[in-house]
Amino acid sequence: MPTIDLATAPAGSRTSWILTLRHPGGRRGQGTRDATVALEEARHRAHALQLTYRRVDDVAREALAEILRRIDALAVGDRRHDPATAAATLGGVDLPEIKLSGLCDEFEVAKKTTIAKMSAGQFKKWKNGKKHAIELLITVIGDKANTRLTRDDVLKYTDHWIERVVDGEVLAATANRDLTHITGMLSAVSKRHRLNLDRVFAGARLEGDAPPSIYQFCLFTISNPFACNSSSMPCAKCAHSSGLIQCGLLQSGSSSLG
Repeated sequence: MPTIDLATAPAGSRTSWILTLRHPGGRRGQGTRDATVALEEARHRAHALQLTYRRVDDVAREALAEILRRIDALAVGDRRHDPATAAATLGGVDLPEIKLSGLCDEFEVAKKTTIAKMSAGQFKKWKNGKKHAIELLITVIGDKANTRLTRDDVLKYTDHWIERVVDGEVLAATANRDLTHITGMLSAVSKRHRLNLDRVFAGARLEGDAPPSIYQFCLFTISNPFACNSSSMPCAKCAHSSGLIQCGLLQSGSSSLG
């Protein structure tokens, strides 16, 4: 076995050395579900040893005392020769990789208590927006795994939206709605699997998406137009009518269809 000074070695060298301690038969999940099960088993084994399961790269960045505590835990009995225990102690189980094409399904599992309260129509509407957002993301950057998303992918995606906004095809609000769907799904799935992934989409929202003030816009009915007055006819009341269009509303309360 190679020797190393753990106190002074850089993280990369620590990782390489720790890998020599892992048993070559450490379990790896073959699919998302298998990987999830393998990871949960590793977490339970680590917890039984009073350790927290971490990936090998993260183990290598821990304080020297914590790394030695992991090695000492393996030195008891025949633990080091047990592939599952060695993998749980030193980060030998891969995190589940969920491709973007499977993100909606994973998100539904994460949100099943919320979905249970929805009607069929509500669920369809709830799902369609998220499905559309993911389909567009895949079109722009490809069907990548959630663990392999980068800031370059995010920039490519936002550039796509910026060009469409500049060309007048869509509003910034449309792009930001899709970004909200994507970040929400990634966050929920990451939390469910305890992946602690980098928030690569942080700060990606497009500018120019300020919500209109009630003093700037009101909803006007086509079939029964009337002058909205903030004191006698609150604008919120207009929203209950059908065939709505936007109209300008002066702060004084008068309006026009112009």
